Amino acid sequence: MPLKHWATQNEAPELSVVRTVRDAVVQDWYLADDPALLRVVWPTGDILSSDAGAAARLDPPVPWVLQVGPGLGVFGPELGLYGPDGREIQGAGWRDYAEVMGGVADYWPGGLRDPEVMQAWEPGDPQPIVPPDPALDTAPLLRLAAMLDPETPATRTLLNLARNVQYKR
Repeated sequence: MPLKHWATQNEAPELSVVRTVRDAVVQDWYLADDPALLRVVWPTGDILSSDAGAAARLDPPVPWVLQVGPGLGVFGPELGLYGPDGREIQGAGWRDYAEVMGGVADYWPGGLRDPEVMQAWEPGDPQPIVPPDPALDTAPLLRLAAMLDPETPATRTLLNLARNVQYKR
């Protein structure tokens, strides 16, 4: 059944368990107004290497698996909804997902899906700080800043971005 036909939840769902599978973090949610369990898959690496079917086969069995895609569309992040057999079902939109989640759905951008941070996070916690990726090359940012007038907002923005990427802990 498409997500847009699910009942809107009056209360926020309860996060049951968070675990990692190959290239993904998996969250199991108990929906407040429905005893069903919704499994949400957050790919941490290449979207093509994460497997919603493998998440569907985890215990306990769940009727639905929602996989967050890599892109952002006009109506929010891409979503794929899968049935218990691992087949994709059409009709998954971020707004529908938010309504199923009680009106607000937390979003983990692709570059901030750190499995350790995601496993430690609880609903209602403040926004977590994700350590920077030391492999990120800031040289293009610094080269572009060097080509611009040092007093422009663009230069200050590029330098600040490079500084934050390299040193923010």
